[in-house]
Amino acid sequence: MTDKIVYVVTEGGDLDYTINGVFDNEDDAYLFAGEFGDRMIECQLNPLMRQLRDGCNMVYFIRMEYDGTTSEIEATSSLDGLKDYFGQFNDQGERIHLDPRKSGNLGQMRAYILARDEKHAVKIANERRVQAIAENRWPGQGKHFKAEG
Repeated sequence: MTDKIVYVVTEGGDLDYTINGVFDNEDDAYLFAGEFGDRMIECQLNPLMRQLRDGCNMVYFIRMEYDGTTSEIEATSSLDGLKDYFGQFNDQGERIHLDPRKSGNLGQMRAYILARDEKHAVKIANERRVQAIAENRWPGQGKHFKAEG
């Protein structure tokens, strides 16, 4: 389930910034912004609340290899530092990057994951790894040549 998207119409700058309206329909927001604002921003309503309610309150950085080996894991932030990552997560509380330049021919996955603990973070990362392989999105997938080095 994805969270609801709202459209916020604003105007002004640093000192005179105002929100002129919030809409659940992009077309309505666009029409309103043409008359009563100078920009429209798409926002997720109640971002990451499902994860926070489930006790996910730490951001973990994980490097995972094609075979599922976790080559690095680090708790990078508590909720106090979550604002450093805000806006970078998808609606599941994840930021996933598949990097073809790492770890020989098969690349690796780098992920920031909002999770309850280290074990939970690795479980989520592994699920995303399996999904990427199943969808043939893993970098270097299908290449069967010897790694240099």
